[in-house]
Amino acid sequence: MASCPVYTSLQVPTVTSYPSVKCLQWSADGQACFATKTAAYIMTPDHGVHFDTSSAIKSGKEKDDQKGIPSIGWFRTIIPFEKSDVHRWPEYSQAWGAASLGSIDVALWDVAFSPSTLSPDSGCILAALTSNMDLTLWTAAKNCLKGEWIKIHEVTPFLLKTFAGDSSPAGQTFQALKSQITSE
Repeated sequence: MASCPVYTSLQVPTVTSYPSVKCLQWSADGQACFATKTAAYIMTPDHGVHFDTSSAIKSGKEKDDQKGIPSIGWFRTIIPFEKSDVHRWPEYSQAWGAASLGSIDVALWDVAFSPSTLSPDSGCILAALTSNMDLTLWTAAKNCLKGEWIKIHEVTPFLLKTFAGDSSPAGQTFQALKSQITSE
């Protein structure tokens, strides 16, 4: 029985990732995103069209395997998610239903890429959702292959303003719950 060729394998230095069908996703631009507990790793295949080879990550497999199949290198960009940049939901509502249990140990929960050509440089936009129900949008700043990705919008404060309730405790609980449900 013939085996399929393995073009690349990578080692990602991370503590843990959640086993999920969504922990590895591909963008329309050909980039892979590996979501771990504390960061999103944007991996871009090294197709050989670049000027600086120092930032390319070599494949974990042999340079050329016994069948002569060349391996693929990668560029890696890390988007860290800081535990200090979380919304404090109890400031909006003290109701038990509005409590976010994900705020105890904040983790990156899910990522999704937009279609191509939506960012200012015609690339993809990455949406990231944490276990605290904080939703943020990210895009490549200058060089989408190996450059820094910047946060372009925090969606959760926008949702809190959009669903602003009255100043009563019930209105504040409604505002928090509606924002949390919409971000999921």
